[in-house]
Amino acid sequence: MIADLSTVFDVALAGLLAVMIFYAVRLNKRIAMLFVHNVTAKELSNGWEEAFEDNTKDVAGIKDEIAKFNASMRDVKKGDSIVLDFSGDTVDVLINDTRIDSVTGKAFQQAALAIWLGPKPPNDALKKGILAR
Repeated sequence: MIADLSTVFDVALAGLLAVMIFYAVRLNKRIAMLFVHNVTAKELSNGWEEAFEDNTKDVAGIKDEIAKFNASMRDVKKGDSIVLDFSGDTVDVLINDTRIDSVTGKAFQQAALAIWLGPKPPNDALKKGILAR
């Protein structure tokens, strides 16, 4: 009887792991940046523009979303944080734990993630670290 329970447990565990892996793909994502020096909103916007250009095939298709995203940028000081929360097809922008705005659109969300995971991330070590390689 114990062997039967063990088999049932193994099958149940395997099924649970499969369900967990399935849902893990759909989990929310978060990019958190802690600033080590002051950066103006203009510098941030310019950096985002360049990053989108470098890592997105159809920048023209998301130009309105990029403009809204850039409009949410503020001057940041050393020690400030910017967090991008990815949920559903929305990217929430938080600065120092205060929600500034949300940008909706699956294409924009994929483009924002591609900044770190695309062909030209801020640096290769960062991309490898995110991908655990």
